[in-house]
Amino acid sequence: MQFDSTKHIALARIGKPVGLVGLCRVFPFGDTLVNAELPFELWVGTPKSIESITLTDLNSSGDVIKAKFKGFTDCDAVDRIKNFFLYTDIEKLPPVDEDEFYFRDLEGLTVETETGDSWGVVTEVFSFPTTDAIEVKRKNGQRVLVPFRKETISAVLLAEKKIIVASEILEDLL
Repeated sequence: MQFDSTKHIALARIGKPVGLVGLCRVFPFGDTLVNAELPFELWVGTPKSIESITLTDLNSSGDVIKAKFKGFTDCDAVDRIKNFFLYTDIEKLPPVDEDEFYFRDLEGLTVETETGDSWGVVTEVFSFPTTDAIEVKRKNGQRVLVPFRKETISAVLLAEKKIIVASEILEDLL
C-alpha cells in the first residue's frame, strides 16, 4: 500500500531486535502508541510503501520500550523492519484537549516574534532524541531549526495559525 500523509501519521520508529523471540525496541513520537489498547492495528514501512502489522505487546523498562508484533517470532524477522516507521490512520488518533495539538498540526503555521514581526513558516517538525524542533522557512528561503521548548516557544495559537517565539532566541539562532 502507498503511504499517504493526509491519511497516515507516524507514531514511532522501530529499533533493533531485543533477544531471540521477536521483540524489538521502539522509539515513540508522543504518547499515542504507549497509551494504545492492544492489540493495535498499525502500518509499518517507509513513506514509499507500508503494510499492515499488529502490535500485540508493549512494555517498558526505564527508557527502553519493547514491542512484540503478530507473526514476528524471532530476531531475524524483526530485523527486516528495523528503522521502519509505525503509522496509524489519522482518524484513529485520540482527540486532543483544547490547549494540545499533534505535531502535524504545526506544519504551515506562521512563526512570529513576541513583538509581532513575521519570521517565517513551519515546514517540518522533528523529534530528536534530546529535543523536539520546528524547521522554519524564512522569507529569504533560509531554513532554521528552532528548539521546541518552553523557553523558546511562547505560544502555539492554532486558531490564529501561528506560533509565537521568543525574539532573543531567534537572534541567537541566526
